[in-house]
Amino acid sequence: MTSGWETSFLRPLPKEDKRQATVRNPMHKYSDVQGSSPTKRVSEQASPPKPMVSGSSSFSGIPKTINKPVRNLSNADIPGSSPQSQFFNTGRSVNPLMPSYKLPKAKMAAAPQPKFVRDSLSVADIPGASPRRPTVKAVRDNLRTDVS
Repeated sequence: MTSGWETSFLRPLPKEDKRQATVRNPMHKYSDVQGSSPTKRVSEQASPPKPMVSGSSSFSGIPKTINKPVRNLSNADIPGSSPQSQFFNTGRSVNPLMPSYKLPKAKMAAAPQPKFVRDSLSVADIPGASPRRPTVKAVRDNLRTDVS
């Protein structure tokens, strides 16, 4: 049974083994002297490999090798889809330190002036589409009181 921390991404960091002494000065290493370092614990010692006895394990049913071509993710059946470097010859030679490229040249043609057909925002040809001019009336004389 595993605990939640063993399968979680946010498991705590393993604590350092306090039984291992760290050597700070390289002069104090005695690994070349036989018997100066402690032997491995029984749990850390590797057991000798056991010979495989045929028939001692169950048959998995999955073959170790499959005798058929693998055609997934392959484009070998499409002509021209793989590089053929022995047939590709080019006359290009460019110095990578001083490259000189022959770029194509073109002459810029003048833009043609469009002919004036009509003003598309003008509504002068549509009757009633523009406001009428105000009519000017004669100014009355308001200071006269004659009614006749």
